[in-house]
This record gives sequence, C-alpha cells and structure tokens, in this order.
Amino acid sequence: MSEYQWIEFLAIESPLDSDAIEFMQAQSSRAEVDRWRFTNEYNFGSFRGDWREMLRRGYDLHVHYSNFGNRSLCMRFPDGFEFSEQVDDYTDGEQIWWEGDETGTGGLLVIEPEGDAGTFEPIWEAESLASDFVALWHMILRGDMRPLYLAYLGLCCWDIVDRNGENGESEAYSGDEEPPVPPGLKQSHPSLDRLGNTLKSTVFCWRLRRKDQRKCKTHRLARSTSTNGLSLAASRSWVKR
Repeated sequence: MSEYQWIEFLAIESPLDSDAIEFMQAQSSRAEVDRWRFTNEYNFGSFRGDWREMLRRGYDLHVHYSNFGNRSLCMRFPDGFEFSEQVDDYTDGEQIWWEGDETGTGGLLVIEPEGDAGTFEPIWEAESLASDFVALWHMILRGDMRPLYLAYLGLCCWDIVDRNGENGESEAYSGDEEPPVPPGLKQSHPSLDRLGNTLKSTVFCWRLRRKDQRKCKTHRLARSTSTNGLSLAASRSWVKR
C-alpha cells in the first residue's frame, strides 16, 4: 500500500491577512494556500511546517490524516474563549490536551489518538474531514462539550476486570473519573457521527484484564455494563457501524 497523507487548515471566523498568507506560503512549497484554506497531499515525505504557529496566525482548525496511523484534529480558540476550564475536564494530557496561551483565555485544543496503521480503520474521504469538523469547533466555542465527551470515551479506554475467572461475571470500571456528562447526548449531528467514525477502532473499546495476568487484550462490548451505561449508550448511537 502506498503512503498517503492529507494536511489541511481552515480559517473559520475571518480570512487571513497578507502577512499571515506570506507566513503560510513559507510553510510548504507544494501546498495550495489562500486566505481561508491550506491543503497539501503527500505520497512521499512529510509536512514540516509549524502547525501551532499557523493556528496562532490565522487558521482555526487543522486536520492531519495518514494511512499509517496519523489522524489528529487541532482547533484554535481566540482570547475571550469562555470555556477553557470546562475543556480541561475532558482532557487526559496524552491523546486529548489543551494548550493555553501565555496570556488571555485562548489556546489550542488537540485530539491526537495514539496508534499505527493497524490500529484504525482507513478513511476514504480524508479531504472532507476538516469541513465536516467545522461544526465541532462551533459547538465547543459556545460551550457544547459533546465532541470532547465522545472523544474522551473513545480514547480514554475503560477496563473490565474478570473477578471470578474466565466464566465469571465481570465488573466494569474506569481508571479515571468520567468527565461531566454534557446535555444533548440524544441529539445526533453529522459532525459527531464523523468524529465517531474517525476514532472508530478505539471508540467504546474495553480492556479485558484478569487478575492473574499482566497482558490485556481489547474487547468490544455489545452493550455497556458501566454504571454510566445511559451516557455510554447515548454516545454509542452516534457511531455508524
């Protein structure tokens, strides 16, 4: 299978000015760049631009997808963003993190699953990811944390401990406390569906671990056995199977 990478940046609120355009053009000699969008497809080599600075200088959303494991979503929220503390409730510091600005309330929100080519199912329409995720940016900007709750459940896997042997009953628990359950979980949205499918291989996966074994294996549950089963079931309904 040949190598494939898709890099895209979008400006959502306002177009880039001339100074910002000049900076963006210097990040890649092969990219298509304008005041609203930056795109580049790679079949060899990699993007070496400064994605953080590109978001700070004008673009609001960035997607990086590759068929060998990368699938990151990065969002920039400006000074005046009112929900940075709420966002922090849905981060784990590894696969979901918030990088606040030195001054003000703005910052970068990054969702970056860990994995390789065998971890995820392929995405065949990566060129539409960024445009499909614009609605997620608007949701979070107004304090709707459903996208982050879905990402947290998908990436911060839960554990199932077999307390009574191979044929005994299992009890589900999470290593970390579940973040606040946001309102509106029963309301579906195409962008939430797309996010769920992007994280499909790890969404609602559980680690099956016996007390007398050190190794874990991933196991998908047909139904939730968590005490938070209602919220999990509502979130699971967004994911296309």
